[in-house]
Amino acid sequence: MSRKSLSVRPFLTGAFMLLSVSALAAGDRLLSFEELPTGGDRLTGWNSSITRTQVAATDGQYSVRQDVSPNITGYATFEFATPLDMSDRGTLITDLYNPGNEDAKVLIYLVDANKKSVRIETVVPAGRWAHPAMVLHDRRSSSTFGLRDLPRVSPESRMITIAPWDDTGIDFKTIKQVQVVVRPTAKTQQIYFDYFRTTPLVDLRDLTTGWIDTYGQNTQINWPGKVRSDSDMAQAKADEEATFATYSGIASYDEYGGSATGAKSRATGFFRVEKQKVGWKLITPNGSRFWSLGVNSVSILDEGGKIEGKEQMFQSLPAMSGDLAPSYVRKMVNGQPSTSFSFVKANMLRKYGTNGADAWYSRAIQRMKSWGINTIGAFSDPQVLAPQAIPTTPQIGSHGALEFVVPLLPGEGMPDPYAPTFAARLSDNFWRLRPNDPMVIGYFVDNILPFSANHGRNYQVALPLAVLELNSASSPAKAALVSKLQAQYGEIGALNSAWSTNFSSWSTLAAGYRLSDRTNGNLVNGAMFDDLRGYLKDFAHKYFRTVRDTLKAADPNHMYLGSRMDYPDADILSIMGEYADITSVIVYQYDVTAGNWSILKNFDRPVMISEFGFNSYERGLPGMFVEVANEAERKTAYIDFINQCQSMSNVVGAHIFQYQDQNPHGASWMNENCNSGFLDIADSPYPEMISAARQLGNNLYPAVAGMKLNR
Repeated sequence: MSRKSLSVRPFLTGAFMLLSVSALAAGDRLLSFEELPTGGDRLTGWNSSITRTQVAATDGQYSVRQDVSPNITGYATFEFATPLDMSDRGTLITDLYNPGNEDAKVLIYLVDANKKSVRIETVVPAGRWAHPAMVLHDRRSSSTFGLRDLPRVSPESRMITIAPWDDTGIDFKTIKQVQVVVRPTAKTQQIYFDYFRTTPLVDLRDLTTGWIDTYGQNTQINWPGKVRSDSDMAQAKADEEATFATYSGIASYDEYGGSATGAKSRATGFFRVEKQKVGWKLITPNGSRFWSLGVNSVSILDEGGKIEGKEQMFQSLPAMSGDLAPSYVRKMVNGQPSTSFSFVKANMLRKYGTNGADAWYSRAIQRMKSWGINTIGAFSDPQVLAPQAIPTTPQIGSHGALEFVVPLLPGEGMPDPYAPTFAARLSDNFWRLRPNDPMVIGYFVDNILPFSANHGRNYQVALPLAVLELNSASSPAKAALVSKLQAQYGEIGALNSAWSTNFSSWSTLAAGYRLSDRTNGNLVNGAMFDDLRGYLKDFAHKYFRTVRDTLKAADPNHMYLGSRMDYPDADILSIMGEYADITSVIVYQYDVTAGNWSILKNFDRPVMISEFGFNSYERGLPGMFVEVANEAERKTAYIDFINQCQSMSNVVGAHIFQYQDQNPHGASWMNENCNSGFLDIADSPYPEMISAARQLGNNLYPAVAGMKLNR
């Protein structure tokens, strides 16, 4: 395997050289920027200004800065005079830094001598680093192994496989170019990159073989307090119990987790919101001010990931009989027997005994009070909600009780609010309401409904386009759409003229119409787009109004918290705000109002960030959320996010995802296997996250009153 001499020339426009490096050994440097030019290899910028700089260097003193003007795609292309042979390389890793205040989408390309290429795409968060690792030869995705994300060849570098459609037939023996491509935004962008390096060939099955130990921990990484025996668990349990004498709770909290001091508002016996001079505020049943510092998924109900096809991942699993047998679930899936296993349940049984569920839940309440968490968020067990010890926001779904659903992408659907049975069926799902419980803040109804998405213009009308395909005879939503259009246009010819269609009659449209490819963002013309967006708004009004009226009829004492919206569509957000007492959103980014979520800044309704989170690979569990370098940075990101929320006059709470890390071999849904918890998989608290929560809790109400917490 031969390697080229590369060199770099400082501060030139257009083309310049790259650093001279020696032949690459296993895991060696491919490109760096430390020396002046010595050869004929070149780096050029197209739609980009390229500068050698001493900022953000990760390999020596120099990196390269790429500046890209608004609304254009920027290219930085490394071109080798003589092609490189990378056929024995496993991954290509680089370091990217984004100093801006908006996330940047960056693609890394390899191009061969015949212009064939492969690529990956990554997001470099605002003000943060990213370290993508392009898996060169093994094209199996993480889903092939039943995982949301893969373990890593290097702790800082997230493994990204090349999708089939991103390979045009490259020859890795003749690599001619490496490209850094920055996708366009409306603002000027700046990206720093440094230290392109490779690793030896990697087989992803080998990478996932034996990586999970008896307790669900990564076998390849060690840390203080890692559990290696049941006696370690017993000792950790005793050590934690000793801390509760010192940290029993937050002194400034009242019995509801509200402010124990200060002026009181009107007491109603239940939680409510009111608009004060300084903005929207939550009020406890006794009239105290309240800010909801919550955590989601306080639960041991998840069955864990299936184990079929994943057997190689485990060092050992316990017997399917005996004390740990409840950790297994056997059932039929698509007509085939399937077995799932939960390390969360197994470690609960190991630590708290064969009847340990009650002890686990009691410990959860004790922990959250000690940490300063004053709200149990969505997707938490009824068993942990029942003791009325901590305010709660139960999650209720409508899908399971509805026979009319608008199908969207595979596995997704939207309940049809035009169905005559919608309200009655919704009421059937409200059996878990607790109308007389003062510890209930309110209810989320449904979750991440696909009104629209950020995948191009057509996705802003994805729901109406799906409705168009249905038959009015069997779809009340479609009948409502046809009725709206008929009232607007009168004659079918007028619609055809506006939409550039050729329906022979309204009956033809009512029978079903499929756009040839609704993922193509150019197929919906102006009038069609406007009409479908208008219908989408009508649909949203119908849905949120019906849910609110039905919920309030069943439980007039508690608030309607919306449907946990994860895409910032200003129209849908506004409509939810008309009907929900508190508008709930999901925000996975460092800055609460960065990018499209800037719409929250001037939104004059109370808002709850019902889900956010950060992850690190410090304990060897992958992450799909907003990644930080380590647990210390996760603490900082958590505190910063809550401080940002508290500085906003309309945000009344934020709930982090989640109470405990996910099973490393996947959850029972979506195969999620992420570091996201206050506890690791072995039921050990993360000291950094506990410290952060206590700091936030001890300063919660001064912060709400206008004082920011200093780390």
